[in-house]
Amino acid sequence: MSKKTLFLHYDKKKNIKEKVDQADYLGMSQVSRLELFLLAMAIGKKSPTEVQNKDSLVRGEYVHKDLDALPFIISLSIGSNQKEEDIDDLLNDENLFSYAEQCANTGFQVIEDEIEHYNPDDTELEKIIELNDIYEKNVKQ
Repeated sequence: MSKKTLFLHYDKKKNIKEKVDQADYLGMSQVSRLELFLLAMAIGKKSPTEVQNKDSLVRGEYVHKDLDALPFIISLSIGSNQKEEDIDDLLNDENLFSYAEQCANTGFQVIEDEIEHYNPDDTELEKIIELNDIYEKNVKQ
């Protein structure tokens, strides 16, 4: 059976979109829940955490309709610590969404922590420097 919803820990889901909108975190005050979920997934990819007390955040049909969302989730999932022979299992919606939720769960915690100390000028500069470092390390060689 195909999973129909992306879930998030209830306590995080309750306020995260409002917090992002209110702080205009990284200029993302008007992004959709799906776009915010994808950002959180990318941020939390290095250390996914299990989602407890699940509550819905994004309906699966929106993921499948978005031309960028599903390929993005798949690309981050393929880069996880899965063995090559497990690729079919990994691309199953149930497994794919579960992994995405775990990454986003960690990512939303990071976002929430950053919002508490958010200064738009400092944070955006830090992110630009961080992205540049990632580029220098992984792309420009």
